[in-house]
Amino acid sequence: DPPQLVIDLDPNEIERKKAQRLYRLNVVQIPTLRILGFCLLTFCIFFHNLFILNLSSQPSIFAIASIVTSYSLLSWLILYLFFENIKKIDISFTFLVGDVFIWTLMIYYSGGEKSLLFWLMVLRVADQINTSFKRVLFFGHLSVVCYLGMLVYLLYVEHRPLSIRHELTKILVIYGSNLYIAITARTSEQYRNHTASAIRVARDLILQLNEKSRQLEESKATVEQLSRQNELILHSAGEGIFGLDLHGRATFVNPAVAHMTGYTIEELLGQRMHALLFHSKADDTPHAWEDCPVFATLTTGAVHQYGEGLLWRKNGTNFPVEYVSTPIREGEIIVGAVVTFNDITERKRAEQALRLTRERYTLAVNAGKVGVWDWDIESGHIYLDPLLKALLGFEESEIPNKIEAWASHVHPDDREGVMMGARDHLDGKTPHYEIEHRMVHKQGSIRWFLARGTALRDPHGKPYRLLGTDSDITERKEVEVALQRAKEELELKVEERTIELKRVNEQLLADIVMRRRAEVALAVEARFLRAQTEVAKVALSSLRPEELAQPLIETIGRAQGYAYGALWRVGEDGHTVTMVAAFGEGAAPCVGMSHDLNEPSSYTALIIHTGQPAFRNRIWESPYGCHDITRTLNAQALLGLPLINRTGRVVGAMTFADMADADRFTARDLTQGTVLANQVAQAIENSELFSQVNRLQEQYRVVTEALNDAVFTLDAEARFTFGNAAGERLTGYRLDELLGRSFMDLVAPENLPELTDRFRRAIAGEAIPPHVWAEMIRKDGGRVPIELSMANLVLDGRIIGRVGVARDITDRQHAEEQIRASLQEKEVLLKEIHHRVKNNLQIISSLLNLQSKYINDPPALQMFIDSQNRVKSMALIHEILFRSRDITKIDFAEYIKTISVQIFRSYGAYSKKIGLEVQVKDIMLDVDAAIPCGLIVTELVSNSLKHAFVDGREGSINIKLFTNNFSTLTLIVKDNGIGLPHHIDLQHVDSLGLKLVGALVNQLGGKVEVDSTFGTTFMITFVHDKHKERKDEYDSRSDHGC
Repeated sequence: DPPQLVIDLDPNEIERKKAQRLYRLNVVQIPTLRILGFCLLTFCIFFHNLFILNLSSQPSIFAIASIVTSYSLLSWLILYLFFENIKKIDISFTFLVGDVFIWTLMIYYSGGEKSLLFWLMVLRVADQINTSFKRVLFFGHLSVVCYLGMLVYLLYVEHRPLSIRHELTKILVIYGSNLYIAITARTSEQYRNHTASAIRVARDLILQLNEKSRQLEESKATVEQLSRQNELILHSAGEGIFGLDLHGRATFVNPAVAHMTGYTIEELLGQRMHALLFHSKADDTPHAWEDCPVFATLTTGAVHQYGEGLLWRKNGTNFPVEYVSTPIREGEIIVGAVVTFNDITERKRAEQALRLTRERYTLAVNAGKVGVWDWDIESGHIYLDPLLKALLGFEESEIPNKIEAWASHVHPDDREGVMMGARDHLDGKTPHYEIEHRMVHKQGSIRWFLARGTALRDPHGKPYRLLGTDSDITERKEVEVALQRAKEELELKVEERTIELKRVNEQLLADIVMRRRAEVALAVEARFLRAQTEVAKVALSSLRPEELAQPLIETIGRAQGYAYGALWRVGEDGHTVTMVAAFGEGAAPCVGMSHDLNEPSSYTALIIHTGQPAFRNRIWESPYGCHDITRTLNAQALLGLPLINRTGRVVGAMTFADMADADRFTARDLTQGTVLANQVAQAIENSELFSQVNRLQEQYRVVTEALNDAVFTLDAEARFTFGNAAGERLTGYRLDELLGRSFMDLVAPENLPELTDRFRRAIAGEAIPPHVWAEMIRKDGGRVPIELSMANLVLDGRIIGRVGVARDITDRQHAEEQIRASLQEKEVLLKEIHHRVKNNLQIISSLLNLQSKYINDPPALQMFIDSQNRVKSMALIHEILFRSRDITKIDFAEYIKTISVQIFRSYGAYSKKIGLEVQVKDIMLDVDAAIPCGLIVTELVSNSLKHAFVDGREGSINIKLFTNNFSTLTLIVKDNGIGLPHHIDLQHVDSLGLKLVGALVNQLGGKVEVDSTFGTTFMITFVHDKHKERKDEYDSRSDHGC
């Protein structure tokens, strides 16, 4: 039999064999033949020179032999070592080119133009005939060029006489032979190429057939495997799955259905499933087959999802489920349906437990002013409790969840200490992270915080998270600082005590107002949360917000018949809005687009800013018609619906458009759209809340354990149901000893009636103050004074107990008692000083009075009377302060009336026809302002009595003191006498009294105006710090609604 042609179809094997042949050819065969050829050529040259050229001496034959041998061995060694390692150049081809130059050198040594070995110039072309046409053609021309180079060397270097005719004949013979060989090589190359191409085509066809056969076998195995997997999935699925025919009879049932309903599979197959499982509603009223969503699926072919259904077991009990009915089709014909359902009993219980846990957590952190934070050290992301941001006056979106953003609000002087404390804990130097530091409030004020935290570490001890709490201890710090400052400053200046007490009072009033606002906000949020009823059916398909957006917007669009719709979400920075889902022709490329909320042409920005639904027909007539998306979609009318979460914040919007009808939208679209928007907002928010459950539970545990105050919960009978570690330290009892024990057992007997009554009234729903002071009896019998804050625990509108925070105030009571004793001692000392100063001034006044009786000169006597009145005015102030309960300020109305009567008496004018009217009400001045004002009144009244009413004229003197804008006081002393000269200058007068008035006005930092139109009027205006404080207090109360 003829031998069969075997073709190897493996490409890798073909390439491997090809490389082996190429290596053997270039490294073994060609170098061997080169050595043998060059040896033969050397002998030919020897005999050629000896017999043809008659050269008996061979001086250069040994040189030729040496060159040829060295070149052959060197080329073989290089090929052996570097043929497979050097890929950039073809080493074998390089040596083939070198052979041409060696042959040219042999022709030169064998006689040059006389040598008969010129035929060597066609050997290289001949041995390349089985290679490519280009390669043959290259060597053909290279041989001719080398031979021509040798002739040029002989002609111009050695100056040999050459016969051009003979040499041209040789060149033509060489070039013609090479050209003929090249043409022959071209034909051979084409034949080889055709043969190789045919082999490659055949090989590719065979490979394709083998691949198709392999794929067919894999497809068969996959189909069989899928069939087995489907059967296993149906029997192992935890969900109940059963199939129905068009009459509602069961065609297949998986074991989960039998397990959940109590029937066997044989009892269910062939039976009407509605009569067995869906026959009644929760109130035992019949559930008609025609009203069942499964019937709608069999009749309409639509997929129906039912969020909270009811299934009946064989024993007559029922359980809640959510189920989906899907039609089975053969082509376009409905032949049955598949119903899939889940038992959601456990989920119902989990939702109720979640509500209770969330309420406990919210009440605990609000009562203790505690915020939770969670720092991911590797990413730099930090979770900040919204309450923590609210304690600094910020909204949740105003502070990004980045560690750098939160650190920027730490007081600059405390920032390094806070970071050093965190680093020490992360480096393992401290067991816990705990530090007191200051934070900068949004309004610029300083708040004190107590930060506590614990690091979570990997198995190698490297920290990757830091969790903790920040407690607002501003009130405690301010009380400590205020008490210490009051104790120190009272030793230097007692009157500053009033300023500090007012400041503390203002701060306490501001805190009360802020707490009331927080309570009102919580009540509004609770009412708003209870108003939310259910989520759209499509929301049950997934609990992931990113998966809900697209089906929600498409469902609303189909139900309302809108041509285009989009769902937008507000960014975390609160300044941008992004399209997260869209439907309609040409809308898909717009998903992911964002724009600024301040963009005037954005209708979405308008809806988010106002928070109200609206529609705009004939959109091209409004500024919103020029928006890029509106023009791209060629929208004629727009409808916008805000998405508002439970806290009332706008988190996004839905927009719908019509491209054909410019008057598409009406008020009905607003009403229906508002309901749909509320459902969408609730669905998205519920899915986000579900992902926060585990984190909230962890945060609740960390918060209660990190608090320094005792946190506990009581049931309706005042028994402990929860407590933290601080509660164990405060009471001395372990937690297992406290649970179930009555809270009243720990209350001191004298406080027991009050706390029992407060607890009973609070459980009954009566509003009572949350704070109370009492004494607690520890396990060891010791008494501890505590500050107790409590609030009601409410579940589904019913009070089930109370939550409380107890703080040990032993140290604070001791500090307050010491300060009160010190203040009482210094007040007694100051009253004694005022009494002695008043007595000394009275002695001076009496001495002046005695001395005046021995003076006969009227001007001198008048000077004594004026000085006596001035001393009396100052003595009267100290007398009033000595009698007053408040030793830092006096009633200026009483003072003015008394000093005026004394002046009238000193001039003997009390019984004459000069009236006195004093109009000063509710003006309290301190000593620094009362003394200058009293002296000014004394001088001006004395001046009026002496000079205004000459010749016994009748008249009146009027004194007024009133406030203009709380901080500015105006004093007016007016008479209707003869008046002063016009353009009088108080700085350049001869009267000592008027000069003294000007100096006293300057001392008060005020200004004086004189009017002599009708009598004389002195109007003095000055700023008083005490009244400025009253204005600040009034402004503060106005800001807080007081």
